[in-house]
Amino acid sequence: MMKARLPHLLVLLGVSLRVMALANPEPDIPVRCQFEKDGAVVIAVEVDPRCFTEDPMNERFMMKADQDRDPAGDLDALKQQTAEAIARWIEFQFEPAAALRPEFALAFTGQNLAALVKADDPVVITATWRFQRPAGMTALRVRATKEARCAVVVRHFMGGAEQKRFCTLFPGEMSFPLEMEKPR
Repeated sequence: MMKARLPHLLVLLGVSLRVMALANPEPDIPVRCQFEKDGAVVIAVEVDPRCFTEDPMNERFMMKADQDRDPAGDLDALKQQTAEAIARWIEFQFEPAAALRPEFALAFTGQNLAALVKADDPVVITATWRFQRPAGMTALRVRATKEARCAVVVRHFMGGAEQKRFCTLFPGEMSFPLEMEKPR
């Protein structure tokens, strides 16, 4: 009897997994802070275009096929909207205090910095800020401002290795200090 039901259960399981894969979780804003031994710092902020909608959980992901169809002007406007949102939603505070102003380069990428290859690859806008750490700088804190529309998830990398501690920040919250390696 079980053998007769097994194919039906497998089909049902496959359909359930497919529906779960297509479900739209609420977007968050990943922030990757990479510190290298030579003093190089790379901060990457990933923004899902659904963050700009009234009900992001019920919006579908922007796919590579959508990006390929959109006029360049619309895509440029989306990049500008992303840059403005990052400036309003996220603050970077260095220890000791340093007068560094973020200068992000924006690009369309896949999630987790993946390349966009297939038509159904989800698209995000990745803002990347690269700079050389000033002498004496020891740590960085990230703050999700009260205006942030989504949770900010901060991940910490040193010398290419992801550190075990990470934090999820809700509007108004500040991260623990992300310590930087000492330059050689």
